Amino acid sequence: MSRIGMVLLMILVLVFLSASCSQPGMPDYLVGGVDLEVVGSCDETCALLEQVLTGEPAFELIGSGPRGYSVQMTHTSLPWQVNRLPVGNWMLQFSIQDGLGGIVLQGSSRVDVRPGSVDAVTINLSLPSAGNQVSSVMFAPAPGTISTTQPISLSCATPDASIHYTIDGSAPTTSSPRYTAPFLLGASATVKAIAVKEGMSSSLPVQASYTLAPSQVDAPTFSALQSTFTSQVTVSLACTTEGASIHYTLDGTAPTSSSDLYTAPLTLNDTTTIKAIAIKSGWEASSVAQATYTKQARTATPVITPDGSVFAVSVEVQITAATSDSVIHYTLDGSEPSASSPTYTVPILLTDSTVVKAIAVKPGMLDSLTASESYTLRTTVANPVFSPEPVASGFNSAQSVTISCQTEGAAIHYTSAVGDAVPSDPNASSALYSGAITVDETTTIKAIAIKDSCDDSAVITKTFIINGSIIIEI
Repeated sequence: MSRIGMVLLMILVLVFLSASCSQPGMPDYLVGGVDLEVVGSCDETCALLEQVLTGEPAFELIGSGPRGYSVQMTHTSLPWQVNRLPVGNWMLQFSIQDGLGGIVLQGSSRVDVRPGSVDAVTINLSLPSAGNQVSSVMFAPAPGTISTTQPISLSCATPDASIHYTIDGSAPTTSSPRYTAPFLLGASATVKAIAVKEGMSSSLPVQASYTLAPSQVDAPTFSALQSTFTSQVTVSLACTTEGASIHYTLDGTAPTSSSDLYTAPLTLNDTTTIKAIAIKSGWEASSVAQATYTKQARTATPVITPDGSVFAVSVEVQITAATSDSVIHYTLDGSEPSASSPTYTVPILLTDSTVVKAIAVKPGMLDSLTASESYTLRTTVANPVFSPEPVASGFNSAQSVTISCQTEGAAIHYTSAVGDAVPSDPNASSALYSGAITVDETTTIKAIAIKDSCDDSAVITKTFIINGSIIIEI
């Protein structure tokens, strides 16, 4: 069976049970089980049938039978009943009319009513338009309830036909507005339309009634993103629908227009569920929005010892938490710790400058605030190295003495004295070593290496004896 045949079988179930006219003394016989099939353009027929069935169509049956018997019935709903059809040959004509009285679909069939029989009747429905008549206008979407943003489209199966329509209830004519593009309805309305084309008869007028569904107010939103708090939390409510009022409850009951009107942010001191709706006159109330804010104790903030400061070489760090059974998590790279960070179990030995951060966590409580200590570890600059190294027997010629330091970026400062004189200890104000020192007589050199953020090296003293040197004592 075709798609439209299935649609019609589901929608139009006509049962003819007996006649409205009879001859005295004639027995009663039944005709029933009407199987409806459709001929013609399926798409157009389906659309027209759906449109008239959503409005207030009229279903008319006209029948002429033997010996002058006839039947005529009009109904506005299905199914219906026809009682006591006398036996003999009958011509049944069935039609569907729109709200303007125009025939949208029609069909006919002959049937022989036989004594004691129940015969199935097939009525072939088709469009009533004559060969030179413009096809009826079709509507999309089908008549019914639509939203304010749903456009109404009109179409006609006749190529190059012009469509004229009205939305004020008046009958459409060629002077009515011409359809050029889908349009929106600002209120519930009945759209009436005809299609015309030069050289052809105008289409039958058709109509479609649309009811605008009330627009729904947007649901309220909550400003507080955290669902837990320790002492109190302030929550603001808002609605994006202009002119809407917000009503709320704090006891878990469903809010209505009689509930408290929201006028200012709400301050919560205990665990609370806020339920709210937004209302606007002429609009459908919003859906209920809700949020639960749970008051929880916070785990005590860990204590990191020793206090952050400057230390030499290394420092051992301990972390404790006052909340019993809490677990401490920490980081050493400056990032914020979380429950997935390393768990503190034993003191941490730091050998480099480090920022230690820690939190304490415990089920059923909020994570603690973050504790943080910054440790700066000072290293000692490597001792200066002389080349060549002095020898006890001395040198027989002048020497070019170089001084180096393995600590990158360290500066070398030095002092020197000849003969038996002893130079003072060098410091950052002493001569800066910048290149080889020529020693052509017995000389004592003291050197120190210095670098910011590091401890100074030890003072290194070297005496270079140059043989043949004359030391004069005064």
